[in-house]
Amino acid sequence: MKIVFMSRLFYPHIGGVEKHVMEVSYELIKLGHEVVVITELYDKSLKRIEVVDKITVHRIPVSKNNFLKKFSVWLWMLRHINLFFFADIMHAHDVYYWYVPFKFLLFTKKSFVTFHGYEGKFPISRRAIFQRRLNSYLADGSIAVGKFVEKWYGTKADYVVYGGINPKYQKSNIKNPWPDVQDRQKYISKLKNSDNFSKIIFIGRLDEDTGVNEYIKVLEDLKRRKIKLEFRAFGQGALRKVLERFGNVDYKDDLSGEIENADIIFASSYLSMLEALAQKKLVVAVYQNPLKKDYIRLSPFVDFVISGDNIQVIADEIVRFLESPQKFRDKRERGYDWARLQTWKKLTTQYQKLWTKEELR
Repeated sequence: MKIVFMSRLFYPHIGGVEKHVMEVSYELIKLGHEVVVITELYDKSLKRIEVVDKITVHRIPVSKNNFLKKFSVWLWMLRHINLFFFADIMHAHDVYYWYVPFKFLLFTKKSFVTFHGYEGKFPISRRAIFQRRLNSYLADGSIAVGKFVEKWYGTKADYVVYGGINPKYQKSNIKNPWPDVQDRQKYISKLKNSDNFSKIIFIGRLDEDTGVNEYIKVLEDLKRRKIKLEFRAFGQGALRKVLERFGNVDYKDDLSGEIENADIIFASSYLSMLEALAQKKLVVAVYQNPLKKDYIRLSPFVDFVISGDNIQVIADEIVRFLESPQKFRDKRERGYDWARLQTWKKLTTQYQKLWTKEELR
């Protein structure tokens, strides 16, 4: 099959949606399919057409004006309509409105949509809810990244997913993060006397909607308790300077090594949580509004992470973990057992089932 993915941003831009599209594309190519990705030309230094690891990428030069941007996209797509005419599957990642006019021009073609997260503003606007419902109705099938999407937008997805991981996390390759019982006293002594024993990292956009301000309050609480820790953040955003008060702030694509060397992961997205759980790490996920609460509480791995909106309670749990990580062993083992099965290959199978379903409704 020839599959056309539409995504507002794509490689080399770093983000959860970008990684999702890239990894699913890799898996489809392994199965012998052809993948084309249509995305915005967010950086003028990038090529408008190039092949990235066998993925053909077309980048659309768009207007900087948000209102005019959609017309830039539609005009480009009309000029390149052959990309869609000769495709078997059209699948949009959030930006289904790109394809809406062509839904009626190419009415014999199947088109689908994946809804990734939300717009970053709470409460959700009525316009955003209406657009999601309309897109869900017009598409021949849909995937929701997170159960909360159905609840907050009033849509029903054919599949609910949470991303994936690479199948490299096996029990033999995972370091045991919990000391044996007989080493407990030695461990606690090391905890109290080491300046950099406990390593915490934050992964995600450095903005209010990812809970950065709540994580900052947790760090301040731990600091007041004189907990010795080393903190680093990985991401970009408006709150970078604030986080730099607590430690280094960096920006990189592959964080598997950073996760491996950390003790605690502050995570704001499903992918970050999955990757941390797959390495048996303690995951802390805060929420600052009812939507983010459902984002976490309605997920299948809620019992494997420390979550909440009470800063003191979260700090108490972190201290408990630092003093006696063995008590969290069952939580982490169950989290690992679940996460290691959520591979990109498995997720790609769900995409294929969606596309080949005879009756999608």
